[in-house]
Amino acid sequence: MTISKKKAIDILKNEWRQVYRQQRQCLAKTLPNLYNDYCASISKTLERVLKNINGYVASYIAFDGEIDLSGFNAMLMKQKRLLLPAINSEENKLNFYEVKSFSQMQKSSLGFDQPMPKDEPIWPAVVLMPLVAYGAEGARLGFGKGYYDHTFAAVESRPILIGVGYSMSYCGDLRSEAHDVPLDAVVTEIGLESYGDSFVF
Repeated sequence: MTISKKKAIDILKNEWRQVYRQQRQCLAKTLPNLYNDYCASISKTLERVLKNINGYVASYIAFDGEIDLSGFNAMLMKQKRLLLPAINSEENKLNFYEVKSFSQMQKSSLGFDQPMPKDEPIWPAVVLMPLVAYGAEGARLGFGKGYYDHTFAAVESRPILIGVGYSMSYCGDLRSEAHDVPLDAVVTEIGLESYGDSFVF
């Protein structure tokens, strides 16, 4: 039985997701000191990169071995420009809400902590997107639900999109598909890599 090209790509991406998620979970669990060093290094890079960019920054709360940006998020909160995503299941996208305290959070359908919507959502200037894996020219592999892509695919004013992850999560065969929204840059423990002219540091 033959399968379509799209089906074959979907199967391959699911295999990559399993491999790269296990890889980062293992690092975070078995090498906590190295994990903390990576998180601190990435937070410092983000602080340096974003210091001259005004506006709200949409970050995330780490789970599943993702890079932990707790300290960086606390700094953004003090600056009154921290946004966190919440899943909008009806529209299959994300809404972003200002967070002034981490005390009022709830679990999303994927298992990460998200704000309980009380006020109107806010459009960010910058979005920090956790990576399962990344490839050339800003290709990003996430959990496969498409929330980030659906959020930014058809907007006139797209924020700066920065992927956050491990250098070991680079996948040389990963390419963006037509429905994927490419990243403007990726930050790992090694530093920052930007793509094109949309974001230059």
